[in-house]
Amino acid sequence: MIINIPRRNAFNIGQFYYMMEKSVALSGYLAGHNPFIQPGVEAYKKAIFAMAGKPGSEEYGKVITEAINRMDRTVI
Repeated sequence: MIINIPRRNAFNIGQFYYMMEKSVALSGYLAGHNPFIQPGVEAYKKAIFAMAGKPGSEEYGKVITEAINRMDRTVI
């Protein structure tokens, strides 16, 4: 596939990005997946906020710290 962008300006590059985003969404739906549901992203954000010490996430921070401490450590 050859994509020709006539002028390299913000408008045409924006159109190209929009086309690519739409193609990813459409191919996800055609494959039977919803590309906009990302359950792992919310869990990741909660874990990062807890580890960074964000106010209000202290309880989850304890859970994360305990889980990390229970992991086996392999020294290479």
